[in-house]
Amino acid sequence: MPSGTPPGGSPPAGREPADSGEEAVIDRIVAGMAVLLVGEAEREVHCPAGELPAGAREGDWLRV
Repeated sequence: MPSGTPPGGSPPAGREPADSGEEAVIDRIVAGMAVLLVGEAEREVHCPAGELPAGAREGDWLRV
């Protein structure tokens, strides 16, 4: 997934929205827990970092 977009920014150019789900950015990973900012409201959601896609890192965008 593309990275480098700051939290609160828009997803990288050229990405088409999918029909379902929300977009989330990985804000940070601390002590094995990922903090995702979900949707336009940037709702914080915590999940185990091991549940992220392989190679995912801070700044990457996901569909949740």
